Amino acid sequence: MTKVRKTGHIAPGGPDFVYVPFDVPEGVEELRFSYDYTGRPSAALDIAVFDTHGHDLGSGLGFRGSSGGGRSEFSISPGGATPGYVPGPIYPGEWHVSLGPYRLPAEGTSWTVTLVMESGVSRGAYELSPAPESLDPAPGWYRGDTHVHSVHSGDATYEPAAIAEDAAAQALDFVVSTEHNTVSNHGVWGRYASSRLLVINGEEVTTRSGHFNVIGVPAGHWTEYRYRPADGVLPSVIRRTHELGAVASANHPYQTCKGCAWEFDLRDVDAIEVWNGPWTPDDELALSLWDRELREGRALVALGGSDVHGRGGANVLGAPQTVVRASSLSRMGVVEGIRSGRAYIAGSPWISLELTAGEDGRVAEIGERLGAEAGDSVRIELRVEGVPGSLASLHTDRGQVYSVPVSRPDDRLSCRVRAGDARYVRAEVRRPHGAMVALTNPIWIGRTG
Repeated sequence: MTKVRKTGHIAPGGPDFVYVPFDVPEGVEELRFSYDYTGRPSAALDIAVFDTHGHDLGSGLGFRGSSGGGRSEFSISPGGATPGYVPGPIYPGEWHVSLGPYRLPAEGTSWTVTLVMESGVSRGAYELSPAPESLDPAPGWYRGDTHVHSVHSGDATYEPAAIAEDAAAQALDFVVSTEHNTVSNHGVWGRYASSRLLVINGEEVTTRSGHFNVIGVPAGHWTEYRYRPADGVLPSVIRRTHELGAVASANHPYQTCKGCAWEFDLRDVDAIEVWNGPWTPDDELALSLWDRELREGRALVALGGSDVHGRGGANVLGAPQTVVRASSLSRMGVVEGIRSGRAYIAGSPWISLELTAGEDGRVAEIGERLGAEAGDSVRIELRVEGVPGSLASLHTDRGQVYSVPVSRPDDRLSCRVRAGDARYVRAEVRRPHGAMVALTNPIWIGRTG
């Protein structure tokens, strides 16, 4: 056993990330890290690890895991690793611990990082178990939670087995596993996914200037998080996300936690999370932001996710859930459904919506375009199931155009709008006191070009 301890101090105004090098000799079979720092709770110091393949911004080659500020100690070996960290070879050479000062008091923080290197403790190779990428070839409306954390996020307590159990209780067809800045979760879901639950690989990319989910990345693909808007890195990150067949969604853009508020350009992402966990004033602001984007002609897709971190809290798996019209229950089917906006958000599995726009025998559904000519009278039909006593409303780029009580468990409502007066129509369903029950992405109206 070899123990190495390093210390240092981080003052306010310095870089977002400090890299601490450690030399790992030949023959080491396990690395055990621990760290501590002064100034809590005013100070918060995130941690991540990069191996000998490097820690250069954007390469991701040496990334071996992150736990934010949620763990004070963790280990990595070929046979296993602490959740949040990627098991695998212990390469000899220079490794780096990344320390990210998330919050700092005026006096800064003094830190200590200790690395214990063990030999002669081989536990064999770790067996990866990624989830299958396809479960059902049939097209349909599939229910899922696009924002889910397990113990692979340093601040979460949700075990993957419990997520799979609760997903069944919530009648979910899929979940997107979105851990903070790590992909260690990608290698475990094959043990817990079932023939009835599709687990889609993702990551919550937790930058200092806002969080976003990448949804549908291949297993093991890590997305860089160490940048701010002024660095100009996000567009290239999103291009790579698209090349891999995934989509990116800005999360909880008005949350007040440090680093949570969205500061990047929304034009760089495909979607926005307008509903995060229980409906709050933050979500109202996100809804208004999304609606403003729609009015300006930007087809930004609205998503909802629980952002659940464990059982017993205010955030509950599947509340809300995003219901996606997908060509199949598969990673690519769900991702393409999201990308095209064929989705609505519901507060529970008992709530269903159908929204259509029709004219002259042609009908368009959520996320589609009805090619009507200016002046044509378009019939809008909304079916609301599971929430009698609520209030349904229709919205266009000119604001709310229709509102009516939902009186029956399965109610059908209709009105007309004139093409040219409305470039899109979308629906909301709310409780009498204003809390959101369900909302749709828009149907676009009119010719393109």
